[in-house]
Amino acid sequence: MVDFNTDKHIVVCYPRQAGGKFLINSLGLSDSAVFQHAGIAEMQLSGKLSTVEKLTYLLRKINETSTKWLDLGLGDAMLFGILEEDYMQLVPELNFFPVVDELSNSGKYFFSLVHYPIHLPYVLAQWPNSKVIKFENYDNFIHSRKNKDENLIEALERLWASISDPMWGDVPTSVSEYNNLPARIIEELELDFNNDVYKLIAGIDSNEFTRVSNIITKSIGWDVTWYDSMQYTVQHIQELYRLFDLNPVNQSYLEEYYTAWINKIT
Repeated sequence: MVDFNTDKHIVVCYPRQAGGKFLINSLGLSDSAVFQHAGIAEMQLSGKLSTVEKLTYLLRKINETSTKWLDLGLGDAMLFGILEEDYMQLVPELNFFPVVDELSNSGKYFFSLVHYPIHLPYVLAQWPNSKVIKFENYDNFIHSRKNKDENLIEALERLWASISDPMWGDVPTSVSEYNNLPARIIEELELDFNNDVYKLIAGIDSNEFTRVSNIITKSIGWDVTWYDSMQYTVQHIQELYRLFDLNPVNQSYLEEYYTAWINKIT
């Protein structure tokens, strides 16, 4: 049975393209934690995967990445079988991959991501003893990336064109514009279209991510400006290792991963 009361679950809350997967993978290099992939996690739980092999996987996947960033084949869908929005359902555990049962009882740390803070209360309701890492000061970093995801503004414009009534007017591109929509339109967007318009706007409007995520209590801050320096990045990752009592990894592994990653994305 899945132990939802485990204190080994870490939620990393960050906007898309802010470097959250890098932090998750850096912590996942420890043999006290697993990567976000069911098959890889099963190998580690069976004693068939070392930290060196984990690092080799990351470096190989970075080398295979071309123009579009695909998260190195790791993520919530690959580990759990569900995404953050699925926690808004009543019984998401029914759709978990089998490894989540063993993992939640293993004493190993494992990770979920939240791109949209409105999902966080639902994730924490399922995993009430989770630790939360919240990203801060990320705007400049996101804008500096060269292999971005799909342009969020273009995605928002396409979505708006496909669902809106001509009487609704122009697409809102900030939360203040969204909140100024007539109440009946906001209700329709929330109930009939899964809040997708708001989610895209929140990804564009970093002030909204900050506003909503600041409501979170007992979170650990991660300053994205640390990514400007390998020294600061590794230093603060090692601080998290100590905070979570993760078995340490060779510092050179973190430096090698950072160098390969930062050179690929900037």
